[in-house]
Amino acid sequence: MSSVDSEAVRWQGPELKISDQASLGELDPEAIREAAYTEGLALGVKEGEKQGEAKFAASIATLGALLEGIQEPLRKMDDDLAKALSLLVAKIAVQLVRGQLSVDEAMLMERFRIVANSLPQSDAIPTLFLSPSDHQIVSNHFESTKGVDQEEAWVLEMSPDLEPGDCRIVSGDSAIEALLLKEAEEIVLAANKKRVASDE
Repeated sequence: MSSVDSEAVRWQGPELKISDQASLGELDPEAIREAAYTEGLALGVKEGEKQGEAKFAASIATLGALLEGIQEPLRKMDDDLAKALSLLVAKIAVQLVRGQLSVDEAMLMERFRIVANSLPQSDAIPTLFLSPSDHQIVSNHFESTKGVDQEEAWVLEMSPDLEPGDCRIVSGDSAIEALLLKEAEEIVLAANKKRVASDE
């Protein structure tokens, strides 16, 4: 025998503690397997719940971040929609005003007087550029009121790029352009800025 064999120590297995009521012969392998399965299942369910809660909390946090990220574009979309609707209302209003101006000569003439009076005083004869339809109305007005109105000193020019109710007046070194749609849009944008400022 070699020296290794003489020094060999016998392996001793762990001591099994069996209750006083059960002997080795009384242990049922099926009962042990079922108890282990039940214990393993309970531990698995507990661990699964923990992981599920963690995943759920992470999902809720992600959803919260997504909702927060969506809020700003929605606010912007609301603002853009309000602006678009306001501009649409302005365009509709301008069409209504144009319709009224086309049938109310006095209103049309008053608009042009107001625009002309906003120019600085000049010795030059003002030139009034008008849409073709307004040019006809104003020309007829001048003919019918010759010698009565001061506008007789105006020079009338037709400008096909202007819409009814719009005008451009040039007098000496000064010029002004009065466009109904632009005026209406400026009013609407100013009102929108005021609304946004009051919302903040």
